[in-house]
Formats: sequence, C-alpha cells, structure tokens
Amino acid sequence: EQPEYLRALAELQTSMAVEPHAELGSGLRTPIYALPGGFVQRLGRASTDFFYSGAFLAHDYRIGYIRIPSYSPPSATTALQQFEAEIAYFQQNTDGLIVDQMRNPGGQLCFGEDVVARLTPYDFRPTGYELRVSWSRVRSFYGNLAQARNQNADSWVIDLYEALYKDVSAAYRENRGRTGPVPLCGPGMTRSPATDRDGNVIAYTKPLMVIVDEFSRSTADSVPAMLQDARRAILFGMRTNGAGGTNTSLPAGAYSEGTAGMTLGLMTRAAPVATPDYPTTHYIENVGVRPDIEADYMTRDNLLQRGRPFVEAFTEAMVDHIRRSGN
Repeated sequence: EQPEYLRALAELQTSMAVEPHAELGSGLRTPIYALPGGFVQRLGRASTDFFYSGAFLAHDYRIGYIRIPSYSPPSATTALQQFEAEIAYFQQNTDGLIVDQMRNPGGQLCFGEDVVARLTPYDFRPTGYELRVSWSRVRSFYGNLAQARNQNADSWVIDLYEALYKDVSAAYRENRGRTGPVPLCGPGMTRSPATDRDGNVIAYTKPLMVIVDEFSRSTADSVPAMLQDARRAILFGMRTNGAGGTNTSLPAGAYSEGTAGMTLGLMTRAAPVATPDYPTTHYIENVGVRPDIEADYMTRDNLLQRGRPFVEAFTEAMVDHIRRSGN
C-alpha cells in the first residue's frame, strides 16, 4: 500500500485534468488536423503508444512532430521513457521540433515539468505555486514530513516536504492568506535539464515550437509558460485556457451527488507578463499563456480543409524559426 505522504504528494502535484472529449479532440492522441504530405509516422499506431509522433520535410528542413494528448499517462515512468527515445531520435534526425499540445486537458504537474526538462538543455525556473494556507494544511505538511522521515523516504521527498512545511508555517504565523511561489516537484525553484546515468544532458537542443490553443489547460498552461519564460520555444496558436493547477473537489452538499472544485494554489510565472487585455500579472489562472504567433484554428477554412491553412501556417513559422536560429 502506498504511504500516506506519497498519496498526499501525488494529490498536491496533480492539476485539474478535465474529462477528455468535452470538445472535439480533447485528450485524444491523434491530431485534429491532417499533417503535411510526406509525413512519416513513428508513434501512434500501437495501443501502448502514449504519444503521436513523426517527421516531415519543409523547404529542405526535416521537422520533427510529437503530440502530447494529455499530461495524465497511465504510467509516467513509461511515458517519459517513450518521450526520451523520441527526443533522442529527433536530436539526431531533425532540424527543429514541433510539440502539439492543443486540446490537452492537463494532468500531472510534475510529469509536465519532466517533459520541459527533456526539451530544455539548460537550467530553467519551474512553475511556482502560491499555496492557500490554513492550520489544517500546516498540520498536514508537518504530519507527512514526519511520516516521510520515519519511513526513510527518498531524500528529494523529505527535502520537498521540509521546504513546503517551512513556507506554509511561515505564511500562517505571519497571517498571510497564502505562501509566496513554492515548487511542487522539487525542493528548489531551479530545475536542471534531464540527464542520463552518466550525467550527460539528454534534452533536445534544436529550435522548438509548441502549439497551444484555448483548450490547453492546467498542466497544459504551465508547460508552455515554463518554455516561454526560459526563452526555449516559440508558442503558436491561441492563448491557453488559464485553468491553473493544484485543484481539489469536495461534495457539493449533504444531499447532493454533485461536487464543487476549488483551487488550492495559484500558478506563477518567472516574471510579470503584460498583455493588451489583462493587467500586468505573474499569474496564469484566468489569464492563460499568450502565443508568440497568434493563429486561430477555429475558422471556416480550417473546418472545410481539415486544418490545412493552420498546418501550412505553423510549418512556415517553424521553418522561419529554424532559419533565424541559424540551424
């Protein structure tokens, strides 16, 4: 049986993953548009494939493509192994990589952070979370820290609980409603790139694009925010949903079969962001993440042509990104 401290940590590290299929293509492995002619598929045929991937040529550049349908794989360990294998292939065989997370309903916050660590070949700031503080939450963190110590948990688990307990207890003593930005997937606000057993960086190093839309939510909010803040990728599409993360649900009344959701922590970015339609803020909730190149898939032309104008637009944007990067 899983220890209580690990169950509590897993719940804390899980964002609001909305039920797939709420809209066309949500949470589905196959992209909602037809990929370019000459696209050679790699993943996506076998039932064990979590991702859909492949590559195609555009203007003599070989462009990799991988779709992340959600951040809730059946096994995070297996999915990351599969992702690493694809990244290794793309690193050797492509000039640039497109990551599609349109209509991604979210999932595990730390799985998303692990994906970023395999796309960013240098240190980056993970998403910070301002946690709502109550006495019961202070006691909960302390209890889980004590249990982790007593059961000789992994050092990173103990370090993380120590950091969280310190932050929530300080916020409670100072009569603050919430903490400052804290990490949920490690003890610090600096994350290193993924490495192999010998300490070699295995993250993708070439030009990167991430496709987002208004149905990219929760962890699909935080992943593009981390990549954009790290100046690692250009974002293409529409602003993300701004649903945020670290949510929970409770019964909506003694005589109701319904539930009510509530946010337990606010996602924060590395620095405040200014947009034309919102005040300057470092929060992701309700604001979302703005693309560097705006392109709306929800048009009549895309509907009638299986997304061909949209695909042509992101292909040209990717080619231009590769050229500007000097690759």
